[in-house]
Amino acid sequence: MRKFAKLFPSVPAEYAYGWAGTFAEPEDGLPYIDRIQPRSNVFVSCGYGGNGITFSVTAAQVLADTITGEEHPDADLYAIRR
Repeated sequence: MRKFAKLFPSVPAEYAYGWAGTFAEPEDGLPYIDRIQPRSNVFVSCGYGGNGITFSVTAAQVLADTITGEEHPDADLYAIRR
């Protein structure tokens, strides 16, 4: 609302509800695509930043290989503990 008021000072505005979307990515710009723990059945795929479409395909490939016991050649790039 502060930004809106600054951009449009002559427009009166109020709001009853608010919403925010989180937008973040790791410092190296790569998402996390990995198991939460080495023997866990919980997987994570997050931190895409502005490259969600590209990295969602990569996540599907890396996680599919991980789940089926294959070794994906790029899995280490996206590991949680990199």
